[in-house]
Amino acid sequence: MYSRFSLQGLRNLIEFTPSVKRDLLFYMAEMLSYKMSMREIVDEMLPLNYGKFAFYRDIKKTFDETGGLALFFKRYYNSGVHFLVSSSEEHGTIIKGYQAAADYYANENYQPYKVYAPLIYPIAMLILGGVLSEIVFSKVSMEFGKLHITLDQVAQVFFLIKISVVVHHIVSLWLILLIVLVIFSTTIFFTRKLVIGSPRRVLDKLPFFKTYSRIEYCKFLKTLSLIMGKGYTLQAVLQLLLDQSSYYISWHIKMALRKIEEGKYSVGDILDTGILEKKYLKVLTIAGRNNVLDEKMVGISDFIFKKTTESYSQKIKFSAGILLLCALATLLAVFITSYAIPSSISLFKH
Repeated sequence: MYSRFSLQGLRNLIEFTPSVKRDLLFYMAEMLSYKMSMREIVDEMLPLNYGKFAFYRDIKKTFDETGGLALFFKRYYNSGVHFLVSSSEEHGTIIKGYQAAADYYANENYQPYKVYAPLIYPIAMLILGGVLSEIVFSKVSMEFGKLHITLDQVAQVFFLIKISVVVHHIVSLWLILLIVLVIFSTTIFFTRKLVIGSPRRVLDKLPFFKTYSRIEYCKFLKTLSLIMGKGYTLQAVLQLLLDQSSYYISWHIKMALRKIEEGKYSVGDILDTGILEKKYLKVLTIAGRNNVLDEKMVGISDFIFKKTTESYSQKIKFSAGILLLCALATLLAVFITSYAIPSSISLFKH
């Protein structure tokens, strides 16, 4: 493996981004589904898309030396991807292995905060409007101060100024609330993986924590089902995922393993750690009894994931619309003030 601080290592760090890693896995899985051999993929197909990248040389070198790519994935990917690829090479299930590795990597790299992306632009506009409003109104107040007149007195005479003053006061309140929200969100962001147990069950009732917890657990269920599909027992997969999972998910895994040690054997009982609803746990129990657990676990994780993201996406888009209207109203107030104030100052001077 190249040192991260060498020229080759630095180039790999810049070029081999998570999205490129994901695309490489899906591309190889697709090529394998066309019954191509690994030699054909490495020598003929990969150079077409990845030949200019530094990491391709490592792919080529690894395959020429070992006849497989398990070592390459061990160097550049997490242990879950390496496990799925290496086990598929060992057991001759390479097509399913690469597809499972691609799904696993895409699943693991989904970030819950992407649900909140629509809020970025309206908040930025609102902040811009608030800053411009503060600048304009501070200058206006200074000008009227020289005439010993307050802005509220001007507002009583000029209706447009009155509207602008009201909007300005509302924006000032919005900015204070926004600062509080940013501080609160930052605190949540850095504690979301650390708060566990009973306090977390309380926090999971809040929208951000609830979204994060459900999506993280859906990712965990999908990973669990992908590896169990390779023929491993639930306990063996839980042990495998314990060290590579986040602190939050590791806590749930430890609870599940403790239930196995206590003699619980029903899948629903083992995975009843405080996130999944009883109806989903019941489905998993029956699926385990009928030996279709890995298949149903993927279905349940996908359903919860879709339901959670769609529900919060609608609420966030609605909130983004309201914030955008507030931002536009702020900018309009700034424009009105800038347009109407000069004439009002001249009138008061006379």
